[in-house]
Amino acid sequence: MKNILLLATISAFLLTSCTQQPPTTTNQANADDTLKKVHDEYVVEFLRRNPTVNTYLGGAGLDPKLRDVMEVCATIRRRPCKKKIAG
Repeated sequence: MKNILLLATISAFLLTSCTQQPPTTTNQANADDTLKKVHDEYVVEFLRRNPTVNTYLGGAGLDPKLRDVMEVCATIRRRPCKKKIAG
């Protein structure tokens, strides 16, 4: 009888201690804000390192700092090619 009572007590303890609390919405909001910040930083850095893509996608509209990258790309494109192509 003692074993059954002990087993019932342990089972009841384990069943009540194993319940999970649902995630709170504040944790979800913080995770969303963190992901958005990392995503935006990644996109701006990608466009800064790839001026052609930045120009095609209009990166200056996303972040004003990317306007300088677009101007550099436009300046390079306007320079005449001084190499003669062998042919």
